[in-house]
Amino acid sequence: MCHRLVGITRFACGHDVPMTSNTEDCGSTTCIYSANHSQSAHDCASTCTSWYVFSVFVGENSDGIQG
Repeated sequence: MCHRLVGITRFACGHDVPMTSNTEDCGSTTCIYSANHSQSAHDCASTCTSWYVFSVFVGENSDGIQG
């Protein structure tokens, strides 16, 4: 399953701001987001996965406060 990594800055008030985004390819032929998704004729709706796994990591804001 492909992963979308989102880096956020969390401020002291609790507000989160997305700062970076990166997609990691799972390499699966049955994942529609993968570069290896099968291009041949197949029943994609019933055999392939069509959702990302989201991972969030917290960085530091400009004040050096880490969430």
